[in-house]
Amino acid sequence: MHATLGTSWHGLLEHDEARRALLRWVATRRAIPFAPAATLCFADERERQLDVLGDLIEQHLDTDRLRALIERGVPTDLPDLLLERAPC
Repeated sequence: MHATLGTSWHGLLEHDEARRALLRWVATRRAIPFAPAATLCFADERERQLDVLGDLIEQHLDTDRLRALIERGVPTDLPDLLLERAPC
């Protein structure tokens, strides 16, 4: 039988030492060898991933138009779309 462990405490596992302690505890209870990566830092990894996401947005989206939509809303001169639903 396997057990499941969960938490609703948002962000708990973002704390490096808390996450490592939990993983060590689970490994000990399951008799699994575990050596946490001491150099892995959640905050640094999150920052790296956000940088990648930002680069992708910059490369593939028209950020000037996106900013204009955010600041001024949807242009009023767009054509109307008449959408019809076909019966299933």
